[in-house]
Amino acid sequence: MEKSSNLKSRDERLEFFDIAHAGVADDAACKALGFGRILAMEKDISVSRLASDKIEDSIFIGRGDALQIAAKRRPKAICITDFRIDRSLIAAMRDREIALCIGFNDIISSVGLRRQAMLYMSSRLFDYARKKDVEVAFASMANSKVMLLSYVQLIELAKLIGADDAYARRSLSMVTPGLIE
Repeated sequence: MEKSSNLKSRDERLEFFDIAHAGVADDAACKALGFGRILAMEKDISVSRLASDKIEDSIFIGRGDALQIAAKRRPKAICITDFRIDRSLIAAMRDREIALCIGFNDIISSVGLRRQAMLYMSSRLFDYARKKDVEVAFASMANSKVMLLSYVQLIELAKLIGADDAYARRSLSMVTPGLIE
């Protein structure tokens, strides 16, 4: 009982942040889910999906060869949608101080064996990134209101893929450096 009250009092002092698609979250949802702010993609944060987009100072969301091109152009964070580990990409992210953003929307919207595979791959990606000293941020990346998660649910999902409680809370209470002013 005392442990949960300590966590609750600690959470009251922190302000948690999430990232979702534009138009998904409003102030009432933000407050109900326990976030200080839910950042809207394209409104509060620049998002790039193609290597030809303006990548600098954005979150790049993609997979495959486009990730290497994006890393050279220094986005603030990269979200790897297929959760595959690319050792040279992770090394480039570490050297250029690019954060890894793990979005849970695709995981929670998948079912069955696909969900298990995505959980396993995201867990391996998280573990490898942390071993290589790449900062990892967690976000719902919700594309609809029903996909929004509370801060507690995000923390639990982060713990499910291998983050400890303190790291998960810190990740949600800090906005990826420089994404918003």
